[in-house]
Amino acid sequence: MARSFSNSAVTVRVEGGEELLRQLQELPKKVGNQILRKALRKGAVPIEEEQQNRVAVDTGLTEKSIIVRMGKRKVKGTQSVVIFPDPKKFEAAGRDFSAPYLEYGTAHMEAKPFVRPSFDAKKDEAMKIIAEEIKGGIEAAKT
Repeated sequence: MARSFSNSAVTVRVEGGEELLRQLQELPKKVGNQILRKALRKGAVPIEEEQQNRVAVDTGLTEKSIIVRMGKRKVKGTQSVVIFPDPKKFEAAGRDFSAPYLEYGTAHMEAKPFVRPSFDAKKDEAMKIIAEEIKGGIEAAKT
């Protein structure tokens, strides 16, 4: 079985996040959650694109398999987004899930990381987008 990316999770907090959170909580819960989900998805785009640009291309399957998905809530009141190569796309193509081998390497292959370097390169841009989207969503919801 292929190695999972789940151990690579990173938690990030938005600067000024307490004020944004307070404003989100003043909105109806459903509206606040919609704003937050939309902001997280938009913020994930630069990281997703960077992963697609950085991945070592052989067949192109790893590049095409990179997706953005809302994460499962592990703590009540939190939201997360996950950006990763989807093993199901490999299964559909009848191929072994090789993305973790690229990221971490094997005894026979040097690592060619693309997940963590993409995050490190684009996290500031992503956080700026998330904060702007939340602010814009809150303003739109209040009007």
